[in-house]
Amino acid sequence: MTKAKSNGRELNGFVIERGVPLPLANPRCGRADAIRNLAVGESILFKDTTTNYVGATARTIRQREADKETRKYVTRTVTGGVRIWRTA
Repeated sequence: MTKAKSNGRELNGFVIERGVPLPLANPRCGRADAIRNLAVGESILFKDTTTNYVGATARTIRQREADKETRKYVTRTVTGGVRIWRTA
């Protein structure tokens, strides 16, 4: 095991550290932001993905957003990927 840095301490074989910079978010998180920003009547095509993944992202957004009662999405597998529409 690597020795603890001067800003860290060891506990039960783990090194606890302060001041370690947080890396940027995974770029896949951009999909949720894109879906979240859809206006009613707009759609997005996600290439090389599955309907389950896009649908699960939309469901999570609906559960977490303040206007979850009014947000509605529809996903369909189309040529080239999965398209999601915001319908309400």
